[in-house]
Amino acid sequence: MQNPWKKDSKINPQRERGNRQISNGVYKALVFADLTAAEYKICLFIIDKTWGFNKCFDTISVSQFREATGLSERMVRKVISRLKERRVIHYEPSERVKRGSPFNQFLFNKHYDTWIVQGKIGSLADFLLVKKSCG
Repeated sequence: MQNPWKKDSKINPQRERGNRQISNGVYKALVFADLTAAEYKICLFIIDKTWGFNKCFDTISVSQFREATGLSERMVRKVISRLKERRVIHYEPSERVKRGSPFNQFLFNKHYDTWIVQGKIGSLADFLLVKKSCG
């Protein structure tokens, strides 16, 4: 099958020119997780800043989140806090300090069986176990 919009495109993105490899389990967990659009934006940005550069964690400022996601500073802080409570991400102060305030180091929690999220049929771990047992 041909992509009908390729001829109209001015870009030629290829996998070899940079990609974010995500395990099938993590990908399915993200799809199934009942996250808001803002939560998905924050998660994908953390994945980009970490896994996209072959890192487990990275130091990220609120202004970087704002610029990358288009969310307000207040919303960025609220969403980050909510994702940490739900164990989807983790952060802690880094050694870097800018004008008296430490930056935070962020990581995306790939151990999705520890996330506190609800789907339509119960916990995420239960859903994934049911899917595996069905073939």
